[in-house]
Amino acid sequence: MIIIDKKSECSGCEACASVCPVGCITFEADGEGFLYPLVDESRCIGCGACNDVCPVESPRHPIAPRATFGVVNPNRAVRRLSSSGGFFYLLAVGIVERGGVVFGAAFDEQGAVVHRGAESIDVLDALRGSKYSQSHIGSAYSEALQALADGREVLFSGTPCQVSGFLHLVPQEYRDRVL
Repeated sequence: MIIIDKKSECSGCEACASVCPVGCITFEADGEGFLYPLVDESRCIGCGACNDVCPVESPRHPIAPRATFGVVNPNRAVRRLSSSGGFFYLLAVGIVERGGVVFGAAFDEQGAVVHRGAESIDVLDALRGSKYSQSHIGSAYSEALQALADGREVLFSGTPCQVSGFLHLVPQEYRDRVL
């Protein structure tokens, strides 16, 4: 069972809740609006799956980049509607055109930041641009894993802790289809 004694010991990635087989982990916002896990100990079966996928509890060895690149989308209109040079949009369009799924942060109808998937180019606009807020993962991890199981490519965009949480969930045999 995952136990968080200090806020600095949790990134709020939600991987633990996504993997819990009995659904005993929920996330609740603290006084500053950051999400942290709450475990219903009476329902916990002690399987340890939450600890296994936690980037803080079970850190993986980081992969050192072999090269670093600066990228700017050549389309000025795309750059104006994007953040950081519009590179995300270039990657996302390529994934969607090849039949893959793109996951990222978007605003929902109430203005909350949530993670969602996009399978068409017109839906990608909602995922563009920095949100500067922690997004709620919801079912995005499980939907991305299902897309991988279906043989599709997945681009998963999010905060570093969310991407790390997702990669902790991805089985090794699917790693070649994750960008």
